[in-house]
Amino acid sequence: DDHPPPHFHAQIGGAVAQIEIETLSVLRGSLPAAKQRVLFSWAQDRRDGLFRAWYEAAAGRKPGRIE
Repeated sequence: DDHPPPHFHAQIGGAVAQIEIETLSVLRGSLPAAKQRVLFSWAQDRRDGLFRAWYEAAAGRKPGRIE
């Protein structure tokens, strides 16, 4: 699933979603609203790292850890 647009996958409990990195919008799936707000805040602070990881994965390399 490492195809445009750049995105990441989130799994919280039984909920799964694909999140676009640029807009922080849900591409597929859904998350509970409160958990989504926390996740989006986390992603906002780590957007550069998420982009780097996505491009690494898209190139067939193992992405580094996002901290």
